[in-house]
Parts: sequence; structure tokens; C-alpha cells
Amino acid sequence: MEPGYKPPYYRNAFLCRAMVNLYMIDTNSMGIPMIYQIQREKCFPLPTYDLETINRVSVTVFGKILDKNYTQLLHANGNLDLQTVFLLDRIQKREPISHENYVTLRKNGLVEGRYPNIFVSFKVATAVGQKTAYIRNRGLDESVCRHLIMQALDIQPSTMPELLEVLDRGALSAVLSPDQKARKVSNLLQKMKNEGIVYPVGPRNKAKWHAAKSKTK
Repeated sequence: MEPGYKPPYYRNAFLCRAMVNLYMIDTNSMGIPMIYQIQREKCFPLPTYDLETINRVSVTVFGKILDKNYTQLLHANGNLDLQTVFLLDRIQKREPISHENYVTLRKNGLVEGRYPNIFVSFKVATAVGQKTAYIRNRGLDESVCRHLIMQALDIQPSTMPELLEVLDRGALSAVLSPDQKARKVSNLLQKMKNEGIVYPVGPRNKAKWHAAKSKTK
């Protein structure tokens, strides 16, 4: 928009005028909202704008489903306003949103999880038949994780990474990063240790965890 700016190439003037006359080109700052609405009606992801390169804008327009939960959520809730759809689109793309927006979405029953690891809520997931995806995103209850750990230790003593591998086969939330999953398992083991359920043997980084009942054998 700066005076004197010259594009690296010149558009076809005849084609440009034709597109303006057919309302196929933005003439009064409505292009972005228009394409957002088109994608929203198709239940497709919204366009992504990349502004990383100076003086250039790269736009990615998606013609396919990225997250079934997002798509089915739009199908099930045709009255969602565009601002809400925009926030949900960021969530499906694992892009951050503000905590204030998260609170609003959660209050409306659209998302669940601990900020910033959020996902489609159980109420919506049930409505669109996504119970399995919900459980995968939310993770299983701590009691189930404890039971899996004790089952593994009953078979043989195991290191923390080995127990993490056991729990990562469906018990841990899919939205957690590898580091977050490791911390969660480590914290759970420490909690179980303090309760006298398990105990470690060996150097801290390579310790093998045992079930407490085997300590007396």
C-alpha cells in the first residue's frame, strides 16, 4: 500500500477488470471475510495467512478436512458465528488462542482440556459420534494409568521410559507433547512412590521401578 510500490509482475488488466465486474475480486475490503465464510459453509479449514516474508503474503486455502472433529462440529452447529469458527480453526491447527477466548469457548461447551492443550468437548464429541477421539485427546483417568503401571511392574521391573511407552499406547492424552507425557508419568510414579505403592532401584536416570509388594520377596 506504500506509494511507488511496484509488484514483481503485472497482472492481466483485461482479466482484472472482468473479475471486478463479476465480483470475483476484492474491491472494498471484503475478500478475507468472504473466503472465510465460503470455507465455513463447506466445513473446511479457514485459509492460513503467512506474513513471515517481508512485503509478501502467502495464503494457504484448504480443500480437504484436517480434523474430523472440527468439520463435524461445524455440521452439528450451523449457527456458530465466524469469530468462534476462527478460534476453533486455530485449535484444530494447533495454533494458540488467548486464555480469555479459551474460557469463552469452554463456557459454551465447545472445548475441553487444560489450557493450552484443548480439544473438542465431550458434549459435542458425543453429538457427532467422536467418543473415541475424545478419549484419545483427554487421556484415561489416573486410576487406569496406575493400574496399567502396576500390571507392567507385576510382569517385570521397568524404567520410566518403558512405563511411558506402555501408557502412551492410548492411556495418555494425544494433545500432550512428548516432554509433557514424560513429566506426567514421572510425576505419577513419584506420587505412587510417596504412597508406598512402587519404589525405584538404581541411579535416578536409569532406575528400575518395582511394585512394592515384591520388595518383601
